Amino acid sequence: CNEVYKKPRYLPCYHTYCEECLVNLQRDSTITCSKCNKSATVPAGKGAKGFSNNFFFQRIVDELELNGKLKSGERIKCNLCKEQRQASSWCNDCSAALCDDCCEFHKNAVQFDEHDLKTFEDITSNIKITRTVKCDELELNGKLKSDERIECNLCRKKLPALSWCNDCSAALCKDCCEFHKNAVQFDEHDLKTFVDIKSNNTHIK
Repeated sequence: CNEVYKKPRYLPCYHTYCEECLVNLQRDSTITCSKCNKSATVPAGKGAKGFSNNFFFQRIVDELELNGKLKSGERIKCNLCKEQRQASSWCNDCSAALCDDCCEFHKNAVQFDEHDLKTFEDITSNIKITRTVKCDELELNGKLKSDERIECNLCRKKLPALSWCNDCSAALCKDCCEFHKNAVQFDEHDLKTFVDIKSNNTHIK
């Protein structure tokens, strides 16, 4: 659909689609992946909803949407309380915006003990900081020549990076690269694998 993912789910071939797009691709009890042409059997009685959720992609979509709202100054409502009070924090594990009261409950409830909470103020200040600490061109080329481990600049998992986006000036792991390729907002971005960069013996732009 060339839109931002809505309810992303992945097929057995690991390619990800919106839930609605999977419904549109279904023919009888089969879906053929438009990216690799592999066929998948639709889970009986469940339809497209039977395929696994891609929580990683959903988390990135949620964060992109949140960052957009924070930059525009749009009012963000709490996702947890019925009053829908003004939100002031974000829980990465719940992918939810929280007001002050819900945030306080979150911090004190044992079931949320390991959850990653951030205030909107921390998030917006971190966006500015991360732009200045990403690998630059010379640093990346030096690391590639020495076979030094390079971590993904986008996800919090710090997975090994395999590709480089010239437009973002960022190293990407396999999952972030796949999201980059399929997200409409990154449609024109220039992606190169580290293998291609090393084999061509070229510097990043």
